[in-house]
Amino acid sequence: MLADSGADAVQVPQNVFDWKQIASSGWDALARSGKIVFVRSVFLQGLVFMEPEQLQAQMAFAAPANGR
Repeated sequence: MLADSGADAVQVPQNVFDWKQIASSGWDALARSGKIVFVRSVFLQGLVFMEPEQLQAQMAFAAPANGR
């Protein structure tokens, strides 16, 4: 839908844990459209870089991301 919009640029959320857009060819469609793409939330507002003991229980899935 974004690729077919009349906008010159789009902003999309994308992060290192969520690959839905990549798996669904969403990024391919944007690349073919020639739009400028701004990506936000790549590191989930710092979640990826938090120390494991700082993570809330529901975010424990992120602990292995920083190699600890």
